[in-house]
Amino acid sequence: MKISANFTDGEFLSPIFLTKINRRGLPSTRYINPRLVDAAEFIRAFLNTYFKSQDSEVKSVSMNGNKAGVTTRGLRSFWDVTSSSWLSDHRYLNAFDCDVVIKYKNGSKKEADYREIQRIILDNEQEFMAAGISMIEDVTIARTWLHFSIAWLPNEQHIKVIS
Repeated sequence: MKISANFTDGEFLSPIFLTKINRRGLPSTRYINPRLVDAAEFIRAFLNTYFKSQDSEVKSVSMNGNKAGVTTRGLRSFWDVTSSSWLSDHRYLNAFDCDVVIKYKNGSKKEADYREIQRIILDNEQEFMAAGISMIEDVTIARTWLHFSIAWLPNEQHIKVIS
């Protein structure tokens, strides 16, 4: 189910979790933090503007949550078996993992360099913090995806880079 302009519930909830709540007739949006979706939309829009301003051949930038083989990139429920900590922000509706893909006008596409994505976020951290992003995972850990969190850290003056 589409939950925003560019994201579906299946990007924030695993197939196992969706099946369980669908069987009970519960709405998926009950288990998705709207602030997390808004933050994802902000990042996507920011990256679209950024990459288009850097390269006239860029058509768009997409962010994709769950995909084949990786199904716990949003909420990690009690039914989702992962290696993540029980204290992970994923368990509390505050974190999202996604792939960032740059699409070109000629039809080609490539996955973003996550070192560059981290640099872009940190170079513009006040804008990202204003959008609610409080933490990102360091690229030494998240080499092939973007992990961000909207956990409430009211005393932080900078985006925390976690490793």
